Amino acid sequence: MIGNCFLLESESSIAKEIKIKDLINNLNFNDAYISTYDMDNTSLNNALEDLNTYSLLSNKKVIIIKSIDKLTNNNTIIILMKSLTTIAQTIKLVQINILMKH
Repeated sequence: MIGNCFLLESESSIAKEIKIKDLINNLNFNDAYISTYDMDNTSLNNALEDLNTYSLLSNKKVIIIKSIDKLTNNNTIIILMKSLTTIAQTIKLVQINILMKH
């Protein structure tokens, strides 16, 4: 875990969805803007752009990145980890970023 960044790994998609709901409820993010990115059909750049953009509608944001195991390029993984570390250290707005591995 980096700040409010979580990596969830499970064979069960139901277990992952339950854990996401629990995290959102326990951290009081029920009113947060929620975005989901699946690495099977979306570029990591789209998720990173969302991670680095302030939301106009809410000061809370949930970013879910699915199929992270599709990121096989070490440079891409390093960019993601640096982005998460930078966000956790510099953004003062409360955020939660959930990474899901299929």
